Amino acid sequence: MEQEAKEIKEAKEGNTQSITKDMTIGDAVSKYPACIEVLQAAGVHCVGCHVSYLETLEQGFKGHGMSDGEIDEVVSKLNVAVEGSKLEEDKGVKIIISKENMQFLKGAKLDYVDSLQGGGFKISNPNVHSSCGCGQSFH
Repeated sequence: MEQEAKEIKEAKEGNTQSITKDMTIGDAVSKYPACIEVLQAAGVHCVGCHVSYLETLEQGFKGHGMSDGEIDEVVSKLNVAVEGSKLEEDKGVKIIISKENMQFLKGAKLDYVDSLQGGGFKISNPNVHSSCGCGQSFH
């Protein structure tokens, strides 16, 4: 909590921001998918709304009853979230990974498997020391 407050304060003090309140909600979400979680935590569920490409973040926030101070705080949180994550894209698939978790995925391979048991993404991770019986969780 203390670290988050420090990062928000630094963002307010003039560090360059990737996301501004003048961006449309749709542009912010498409360029910076890591901001979705922050928007939803702030009670702004406009990420899938058809108006999101016409309405700025500020207009959306005001529509949800936020004050100017609350808007500035959420915009700062959005920028902290964007700086703290990395977007990887390969063959049309976008993956958002927090920078703190990148170390756990170093050397991992992602594949899509379609079988009789179902389809989905499979991660082969050489960093795994042990896993549960089903293979879905690891340590």
